[in-house]
Amino acid sequence: MSFDAESPAYVLIRWAQYLGMMLIVGSVTFAFVAVPVLRRASGEPGVARAAGQEAASWGFYAALLVTAAALGRLVAQTLAFYDPSEAFDPGLVWMIVTQTLWGRGWLLQVAGVTAVLGGLHAARRGTLQFSDMRGGWAFAILGTIALALSSALSGHAAAVPRLPWLAIFFDTMHVLGAGAWLGGLAVLALVGLRSRSLAPDVTVVPVHLLPALLDAFAPAALVSVSVVSATGVFASWLHVHDVRLLGTTPYGLRLLLKLVTVAVIVSLGALNWRRLAPKVGHQRGLRNLRVSVAVELALGTLALLITAVLVATATPDEQVPGS
Repeated sequence: MSFDAESPAYVLIRWAQYLGMMLIVGSVTFAFVAVPVLRRASGEPGVARAAGQEAASWGFYAALLVTAAALGRLVAQTLAFYDPSEAFDPGLVWMIVTQTLWGRGWLLQVAGVTAVLGGLHAARRGTLQFSDMRGGWAFAILGTIALALSSALSGHAAAVPRLPWLAIFFDTMHVLGAGAWLGGLAVLALVGLRSRSLAPDVTVVPVHLLPALLDAFAPAALVSVSVVSATGVFASWLHVHDVRLLGTTPYGLRLLLKLVTVAVIVSLGALNWRRLAPKVGHQRGLRNLRVSVAVELALGTLALLITAVLVATATPDEQVPGS
């Protein structure tokens, strides 16, 4: 049985990688956007410190997932390149890692996730000092950027015949924007909206601070959505030159499905912030917001699954002989 980049197992490995990366970016976003607001609004450093450390913990767990996915990707890539009888020959594996663009991206991913693990481990155990970048967050930021860049190096952006480095830059920004938006929303839900086990209507962050928390995240989400939209339009133009290809090629159809899914997420997010967030101080409003955010995040995971399939789908240019 053949094994290639579109194999279900490989798609699931990439999906796990994307989920982990989104949470990592989200934890960093939460720390630098929401935690300072919690500190000012509460007047109690302990509240902000606890929220920041919990965000770091979720990011740390996500980094462990990315680590496992990186090992899985290496195994999957060797199986896609070579016959199973020789796929695990150390010399061949070393050649993939050191002599291909995919391998260099993989090494960057390993370096990035190592920095994230070290930085977030320190952040979840120590005090948060954002002004002078102590507490491990500086390492987490550098590692996060490296992870986003590594993703671009192993996707379509690195293979385009024109403007490859610009494509890689836009793809990196696309990952960071999506992580700040959907990953930030996930961490906000896990840290700010998640209920205590014995009191469903009591959140980890005090309820009276939730409006300030949501107000802090809204501008960051808006900027992130704008970045995702702009970079997505650029990538679509780069890979699909004719709108008609959206409905006539496998890549175009999958891209169209992703675009529709993202549009629904944006619409639901707008509903959350305009209609439900202002009512978060009431028990019913809090429950409604939790449900709506859960649906938004579920659609986000679906968009990432589509992306995991899309990244292994040949673009229209790649399907044309001699292109």
